[in-house]
Parts: sequence; C-alpha cells; structure tokens
Amino acid sequence: MCEDCEENVATQFCADCQPPLVLCDNCALVLHRGVTRRNHQLKGKVLSRNCNQSKCMLWYISWHGN
Repeated sequence: MCEDCEENVATQFCADCQPPLVLCDNCALVLHRGVTRRNHQLKGKVLSRNCNQSKCMLWYISWHGN
C-alpha cells in the first residue's frame, strides 16, 4: 500500500526520504518533482518471501543492505 495516498499498490521505495517511504508510481513522481527530493534514488519495491506488506522493503534493506 502506498504510504502517501494509501489507495494504490506501492511499487517504489525511497530510502533517501526521511522516514523512508514506499509509494505508488504516481505519488513517487509527484513527491520527487521538487528541488528537495529531485535527486533521491527510487528503487523498485522488493518483498520478502515471508511477508506481503510494503514495510517489508524497509526490513529487506536494513537486513540485506542496499
């Protein structure tokens, strides 16, 4: 679930945002247009085999690294 609109499936992850966010394609595009977030590195969302929640990407990055 997108952490911004809370309606669409999250497909993008931004570790540069504080706090890190999982976002749908549309929200990722809109939120990263401005000067502050323009250079953030978006990554496709990766889910653990044991979990189907969007927060899983935060766990994956912290456990496995970038």
